[in-house]
Amino acid sequence: MPLLESAGEHRPVFYHPQGTTPRRLELPVPEQLDVINQIPLFADILDEVFEKRPVVAADGKKQIRDLLVRDALLEHAEYYEVPTGTVIFQEGSFGEHLFFILKGEVRTSTHVSVDTERQAEVLLADLRHGEYLGEMSVLSMNAHLFAATTSAPTRLMLVPQFIAQELTATQERFRVPIMQTYVSRAVQTLIRRIPILRFSEPADITRLLSTVELRTFEVGEIIFEEGDPADNGDCSKDTGFIQPVHDAVMRGVVDGLHVGLLATYPAPSVH
Repeated sequence: MPLLESAGEHRPVFYHPQGTTPRRLELPVPEQLDVINQIPLFADILDEVFEKRPVVAADGKKQIRDLLVRDALLEHAEYYEVPTGTVIFQEGSFGEHLFFILKGEVRTSTHVSVDTERQAEVLLADLRHGEYLGEMSVLSMNAHLFAATTSAPTRLMLVPQFIAQELTATQERFRVPIMQTYVSRAVQTLIRRIPILRFSEPADITRLLSTVELRTFEVGEIIFEEGDPADNGDCSKDTGFIQPVHDAVMRGVVDGLHVGLLATYPAPSVH
């Protein structure tokens, strides 16, 4: 299975173990508008200007036209019917689309090492109508932290990376909710990778998530020192979407011993 989500003309690369191929849909404009108007992430920004585009008028004169967010989505969004059991993207792959679930269900999971030769799958969430995924790789240009597979026949709307990045940079009403989703899912995934927590019950993970705190540290700043009271467990992750030049540290109430930790490198920036 390829590690790149798309290639060539930036088409998505789905994978199904039996070779079943998703079907691309050509929806009429009124149906596309109906879909776009119902997506909460776009609800307040559809009439905002996405870009200014030069056009040639009927009289041959050049003009500048305001291309709205709605126009950009109509022009570039794609729609697919995806069979059950299709891998939308792999953990560790790089993505170029936001995936919006219009119907069906998508299961997300991560993998942890059991020993030097075996890995175990850890289920994270079942996403349904109205939810989206793919934001981690699209916004950070880093690899997906988890895998996503359809667990029912699913219809998806795909929004290309350049639209998601532009809206994140220019539209606060888009940026705030998508970043909240990004951070929440990153924390949830990283917690499940902690060895003593990876197979915890969902209720225990939920309680732990309510105690988690995200903090940033300058390069070279001491996070804690040897001998400090072990009242928190500290797990570092380079998540540049929080601060482009900082390490982000996830702190949860986990028993453990502090041995001293130093922030040693900057997190990658979001492009």
